[in-house]
Amino acid sequence: MGSSSLKRLQFAIGEKSRLRIALLGGFRVWVDSQLIPDESWKRRKVQALVKLLALTSRHCMHREQLMALLWPEAEIESARNSLRQTLHLARQVLKSAGHSDSGLRPRRFLRSCFL
Repeated sequence: MGSSSLKRLQFAIGEKSRLRIALLGGFRVWVDSQLIPDESWKRRKVQALVKLLALTSRHCMHREQLMALLWPEAEIESARNSLRQTLHLARQVLKSAGHSDSGLRPRRFLRSCFL
């Protein structure tokens, strides 16, 4: 499958940086032109969280929806703690790829509409 046929979602993340996510033909994420290596994603749930938010309307989901999808068997408190840790790891991955001077603000993409 060629790169022209990949579905790529682009998000403005701050004034200078762009987050680009490829979901077809394998999961890949770029901050500006820098590809985040596969080994940077410490857990599959971190990737799953980014994928879910990339695919949802306005890239936003309620906390309870995320917990039910990612940890369906877990108790509420356990799922809440897992979500908090997973969000933290996702922000770290995106921030490390973007460098501190790039204007990248991963919280803007990883906000997940907590009500």
